[in-house]
Amino acid sequence: MNALLFGSSVVVSFFLLLIYWFYYNPHLQLLYFTTVLGSITSILNHGVSSSDFKYHDRFAIVLSAIVYLYYIFSLDTFRMITSLLVITFAGLMYFYAKLKETSIYHLVAHFLLVPLFLIIHLKKDQRNTKHPY
Repeated sequence: MNALLFGSSVVVSFFLLLIYWFYYNPHLQLLYFTTVLGSITSILNHGVSSSDFKYHDRFAIVLSAIVYLYYIFSLDTFRMITSLLVITFAGLMYFYAKLKETSIYHLVAHFLLVPLFLIIHLKKDQRNTKHPY
């Protein structure tokens, strides 16, 4: 168990739940599904020492990244570029944490999900769009 990463998974999941609660958008169901899946697998992975949970978490994160990219590419240019920088930086922090064998960079990767999730929710003209998102 990694208490630091377990705690950050719980805290980040709480913030994501708050964003969901205040900015719910029915067109983001796939984003919600993969985010909940990623939150659950992250909490389990960092709360229990099991290689099974580790691989389930990695699968959920890759799946979530694909779904997030789908939504990111429907944003206006500024938000899209900002989101791409955030998701790229989060990925780099994760791999750097593995390289340096320290949790602090992994923790940063966890917390970068919060602004990314929020940026997707703050898309302009959500209600007047004909696109499914």
